[in-house]
Amino acid sequence: MKTSILIPIFNVQDCLKECIDSILQQVDVSKDDIDIVLVDDGSTDSSLDIAIEYAKKDERIFVLSKANGGPGPSTARNAALELMKGTKLREILEKNIQDEKYIIKSYERRNSFDKSDEKYINAKELSKYFIQIQARVYKTDLVDLNELILQDLPEDVLIHHLDSDDYLDKRCISECLKNIKEKNVNIFMHNISTVDEDSNIVEDKAYLIGKKIKTGYYDSGLKMLEKNMIPNLWFTYQGIFKASLLNDFKLRFTNFLYHEDHDFAIILFALSKKIFVCDESLLYYRIRSGSTMNSTKELEFPKTMPKSLQHIKEEFDNFKDLRAYDRCLGFLTSFKEIYKIKNLFSRRLYKKIFYAQVGEFVLKYNKKIFNFKNEKETKKIIQLFKDIGINININNIKLLYLKIKLRQFYRYPKLLFGIKKYDDEC
Repeated sequence: MKTSILIPIFNVQDCLKECIDSILQQVDVSKDDIDIVLVDDGSTDSSLDIAIEYAKKDERIFVLSKANGGPGPSTARNAALELMKGTKLREILEKNIQDEKYIIKSYERRNSFDKSDEKYINAKELSKYFIQIQARVYKTDLVDLNELILQDLPEDVLIHHLDSDDYLDKRCISECLKNIKEKNVNIFMHNISTVDEDSNIVEDKAYLIGKKIKTGYYDSGLKMLEKNMIPNLWFTYQGIFKASLLNDFKLRFTNFLYHEDHDFAIILFALSKKIFVCDESLLYYRIRSGSTMNSTKELEFPKTMPKSLQHIKEEFDNFKDLRAYDRCLGFLTSFKEIYKIKNLFSRRLYKKIFYAQVGEFVLKYNKKIFNFKNEKETKKIIQLFKDIGINININNIKLLYLKIKLRQFYRYPKLLFGIKKYDDEC
């Protein structure tokens, strides 16, 4: 089976070469078994130039330059999914098909079992949105490709995500392929190592595996979630999975989230059979000062801010507080997607996910919801709560806050004395 390695890119000129080289230097795997999709998300440094140079040298590399969809890489990840090897859109662009009779089935809405939203687009119409720069390099003004196209993904392709500031162990893909085939599983999950770019300190086995997630085989992803009681699961670059798993639910990343893989991971695992979890570290996660994670510590507002944050800038005294709010709002937005499949979970696991994701927002921002100067933001939050079955007002948000607080003290009585911080594994 071919493996598509999907990489979102944004201002990583100092790291990108090491990232791509780590793929090109994979051992014990055929060159033809690897496909590489690089999606530049409006970089302002030389990242795109680097990607284009690599595309000139290696025919396995496909590059798209798109308008920025920040914060977060979700729109770039989704674009990469639509352009992975084996998709109709990729075929149209690579073969320069502009035939009106060449029709692609697409969908209007992502993250839904309902497929009555079918639509059909012809190759000539699709081609209008893409400008070819050179062989296997294209540019589009689109921010979200899913507004144009949302395809069924190929049955015979595997996906491994990789962030552009990280890099693979040289055995990563061969080990992933071996385990997928030998164990006959749909998802193979591995551990990661972290690398501090300032100190060069490497921490092996830095992910939840072995600490929160037990290794071994699971009949289903739901059993894995239930057995380990994980309310927040991060899974993008921590393993490989069959692309076809995304088709029944039309699963894609939710746009503009701080942690875009929260709902994606839980839904992916909840819908999948046959999982294998391995404790071996096969990817190096770089901790760098300019990363999305560390930008949350900055106090000064940046000169250029994501459009999704600009309208509420005046509500906060500094950028750190704004990003903290955006992070918690991301949990609430993430839960809205998970709520769509709530009937799949046991009551115990569902409650744990609810309190971990919705609870964090309620604990920190219950008073602020109704004190925003921006009425549009308040309406957006009220609608998010409605989408998860809660009609909030000033009184019942206080009751929900009290309920979560009491639950917190019941589970962690040391909080009463300020000994333990509560995070409910958030």
